[in-house]
Amino acid sequence: MKNNVHTLVGSLVSVGELKVISEKFQVKEIVVTVPDGEYSETMQFDLCNKSCDLADDLNVGSDIEITFSIKGREYNEKYYHNLRAFKVVERETEALAENYKKAVSEEVVPGETPPVF
Repeated sequence: MKNNVHTLVGSLVSVGELKVISEKFQVKEIVVTVPDGEYSETMQFDLCNKSCDLADDLNVGSDIEITFSIKGREYNEKYYHNLRAFKVVERETEALAENYKKAVSEEVVPGETPPVF
């Protein structure tokens, strides 16, 4: 299902421990809060197998962009769904982006080291 890909931006609330379900399946859960008008939505996403590593360098409280698909299934006449993330990146803060724009717009004097970000 190619059109079942979604992206949203939110704040990382928590990163769970790696859970090894079987020899061939492991999962790590992350929780993200997404602003939605007057109220925020808090959602749990699953990172599975190789995608589990995506959470290793994330910082709780940082803004992230998460790309995911919605998975659903029926089991014993009950329905289940998961938000399965497969791309997670920290977003630049506005201050960092502003500092970068300012630094690259300034003239670099020969012999001086440009700012590092």
